[in-house]
Amino acid sequence: MSSRRLEKITQLIKINVSESIQHHLSDPRVTGLISVTRVEVLSDLSLANIYLSILGVDEKKFSTVITGIKSGSGLIRTRLAKSLTTRSCPRLEFYYDKQLKESFEVLGLLDQARSEFTSVEETEDINNASSDLTTGADNEA
Repeated sequence: MSSRRLEKITQLIKINVSESIQHHLSDPRVTGLISVTRVEVLSDLSLANIYLSILGVDEKKFSTVITGIKSGSGLIRTRLAKSLTTRSCPRLEFYYDKQLKESFEVLGLLDQARSEFTSVEETEDINNASSDLTTGADNEA
């Protein structure tokens, strides 16, 4: 299968699965803001790994939300099969995408390092300025 066709199918799966989770899944375990961050489809279309980002839910409840989505995967797959033009519909596997959380953690560390670096530079500037003042006063005397 051409990579362009596979890319189109992957995008279609991402859109349809996202819509199905948000608008058609009525499982009470599925709470919070859930978005499909990425989809990986095997070239033979037998399996689609779907990675989800979950916001507004305690981290301990992520597995409960994923379990709720997995229990509704039949409905999601049925809706997906109606929109695909392929002979078969891939089996759907759902995973919590940790990349988003890790990216925020890295950004936080970078911000922290930048603020520490800035405060060190400011301290050095103040020390240099005060030593220039003291040196200037000594030269005038």
